Amino acid sequence: MTTSGGDVDMRGRRAVGVLGTAAAILGAAAVPAGASDPGVFVCNAETWQEFRTRTTYPGDVLLDGCGLSGVHVQGDVHVTAPPPEFGGDWPELSDVRVDGDVVVRDAIVELTDVTVGGDVLLVSANEVVLTGRVDGRVRGTTGTLWSAADVGGIDVRFGLHDRGRDFLPGAALDDEDGGLQLREAHVRGAVTTRGGAVTLAETVVDGPLTSSSPTGMVLAETAVGGAVTVRDAYGRVVLGGLRRSDGPWHWIDDGQQRQSSYGSLTLERNLGRVEVEHADVAGDLACVGNALPVLVDPATTTVGGARTGQCT
Repeated sequence: MTTSGGDVDMRGRRAVGVLGTAAAILGAAAVPAGASDPGVFVCNAETWQEFRTRTTYPGDVLLDGCGLSGVHVQGDVHVTAPPPEFGGDWPELSDVRVDGDVVVRDAIVELTDVTVGGDVLLVSANEVVLTGRVDGRVRGTTGTLWSAADVGGIDVRFGLHDRGRDFLPGAALDDEDGGLQLREAHVRGAVTTRGGAVTLAETVVDGPLTSSSPTGMVLAETAVGGAVTVRDAYGRVVLGGLRRSDGPWHWIDDGQQRQSSYGSLTLERNLGRVEVEHADVAGDLACVGNALPVLVDPATTTVGGARTGQCT
């Protein structure tokens, strides 16, 4: 197929004409190098039909509002699409193997049963749903990240718009949807978040978990091998317990509360109510500078190390 520009052959090779448009949307840093490289494949409203004829892409793929299913990408995948409320689609990568990175910019995207050899990089992404396996980390900035995936690590700042040096994106008290939602996930390294609501249920984190300035936090039936640190939370923090009012509406409490476990637990400078229950802390429990007394349920909480500060 040849576009009006006369330089696009989607049957196995390149898309020079549309790459310039995609570059304007993505920004130079996120576009695969070399617009004339025959290993760059671009899908948009003009090329999507021919684009779906391949099962293996030996180079990078740029999806400008398109999706992929059941294919192998040997390079990186770059996804960009405005949210549906601004006239865009909800692109989906389903059963896709990517040897490199997946870069999501300015998009709502669903990554279903994907296998990613590199990182998932979120560049002012809007909302991301992720299942499958990521050998590297999920990192960057997004409004919301929902995941039941096996990932190497998570390092994400929540919120889309920076309103000044002292404003924390995703930290508005009325922002109930933004943030991290993990259920039945496995993180082989560390989880680091800033802003947004943080909810982990039936999840295993091999490394430490650090959450700074969350709008609220719930850990339920979750095992964290390293230290857990929650600081500067705006709203309620519940560590170890899950009630029907906590988390997404479709998470059902079966009434059989299992213990959460942490390597150690540090709670500092939190503004809202903080509760610790159904929790086994192998190391120390430290509570410093919280606005309200920390409520630790002695009937369901064990601490192997020292209790210090407000938790003595």
